[in-house]
Amino acid sequence: MKTSTPNQQEIAQKAYQIYVRNGCRHGHALDHWLEAEAELRKLNVGSETKATKATNGTKKPTPTAGNGKRRPAVKKTPKAPR
Repeated sequence: MKTSTPNQQEIAQKAYQIYVRNGCRHGHALDHWLEAEAELRKLNVGSETKATKATNGTKKPTPTAGNGKRRPAVKKTPKAPR
């Protein structure tokens, strides 16, 4: 599941799509960026809402390392006495 905040690469790609969709008009980069960010946030919030409804809010999210992969279990070892 994505986070509700899109990263810069996702926003840039969406902004470029909006730029092309609007006829490649120059001078509207900020408008395209803000529109892309708003669209992605709306999509991400919608997908989070659907996921929450699907699991009925009972399933806890799996911890990830930020790249979508599960974090390995960390084994705590006792400290050696000095």
